[in-house]
Amino acid sequence: MGHFGRGPIMLSWFGLVLPALIFCYTGQAAYVLSVGTQAAASNPFWSATPNALYIVMLIFATITTIIASQAMITGCFGLINMAVSLELFPRVKVVNTNPKEKAHIYIPEVNFLLGLGTIILVLAFRSSGALTGAYGVAVLFTFNMSTQLYVQVLHRVYGWNFLVAFCCLIPFMIVDGTLLVSNLYMKMDENGWVTL
Repeated sequence: MGHFGRGPIMLSWFGLVLPALIFCYTGQAAYVLSVGTQAAASNPFWSATPNALYIVMLIFATITTIIASQAMITGCFGLINMAVSLELFPRVKVVNTNPKEKAHIYIPEVNFLLGLGTIILVLAFRSSGALTGAYGVAVLFTFNMSTQLYVQVLHRVYGWNFLVAFCCLIPFMIVDGTLLVSNLYMKMDENGWVTL
């Protein structure tokens, strides 16, 4: 739950994020259906954006990208810190940036590797469009991993019988697995191998 706790996270999800996602995706789907062109279907967000608002939306998209990047960096720091404390990862220097907050950390080695990896990807692929295959494979691996880890949570945390937990999630595993296999088949030639 990070720094916030369950209440604020649930409030922000159900009060802001979920309605915004529903409106956004419903609007994009309606636009694609009403226009019916290949250009609209291939990039509905930017196709539906009026020319007068293009710069505003570009600034908004850039800000959200920065926020998402910061969340990913912070998540990497947290995961590596936890792995080090569980002796699953080699010891690295962990700098506590705020003495009042235990979770405010910075790991120079991880920061360097993330920066180096980003520079290598940018130089190697030259455009974000060249990495869409890798992104799709990464998202589907995340789906599959989340389902498999949820089986473990049901078994270890909630005390469910492993077989019962596994059977309850078989429908999700079938859908996730089918999407992953088809995506691996289709996206390997489109730089999906980067995720692996």
